[in-house]
Amino acid sequence: MPRHLPFVINSSTGSKKGLIVHFPDEGIDLEQTEKELIRIALQKSGGNQTKAAKLLNITRSALIYRMNK
Repeated sequence: MPRHLPFVINSSTGSKKGLIVHFPDEGIDLEQTEKELIRIALQKSGGNQTKAAKLLNITRSALIYRMNK
């Protein structure tokens, strides 16, 4: 459910800094959060790794490294 996500995307700002992090008292699973962001970027880019990397503001090789990790 959306309330369980550790982050909320604020699209109304119109900037790449529109990510607002909700940091619960019990903490977050950073690795799981990274996986989820990669999954969302790949979904949004139709599976195109280059476009997904641009959405995440990283290189394609960095995206591949993180996916393999």
